[in-house]
Amino acid sequence: KTHGNLPKLGLSYLWNPHILTAVSYAYSVSGNLGTRLTAARIDWYGSKVNFLAGISFGQVSPTVLGLELILPGKTLKEGYVGMTKPLPRLRGDLTLVADYQDLSGSKRVALTLNYIFHVGHNGTPK
Repeated sequence: KTHGNLPKLGLSYLWNPHILTAVSYAYSVSGNLGTRLTAARIDWYGSKVNFLAGISFGQVSPTVLGLELILPGKTLKEGYVGMTKPLPRLRGDLTLVADYQDLSGSKRVALTLNYIFHVGHNGTPK
């Protein structure tokens, strides 16, 4: 089985009310996880649409097959871009994200569409 602790150190900086950047590094300090993952992201908040983009790369946790067979961790390269459209009249946000992953040669592309409905919120905070 895999086990261990994976602390993550991150830094975010809000350059102005419209641009936020973030970087992080996760490194497993015990067990057999063997994870070393670096990530960076940028968010741009517009008046009608918000945009996001990010990357991550490094070695990820091992794969467990059954109870005894553990395959070593693999190298991950990931990039994503997306946009969010706030829909105040519908009390929610619509988000579209395109994600590319290369996990040691196994490549995947995903397109995700989400709607977040805000419960219990009427208007702006006082």
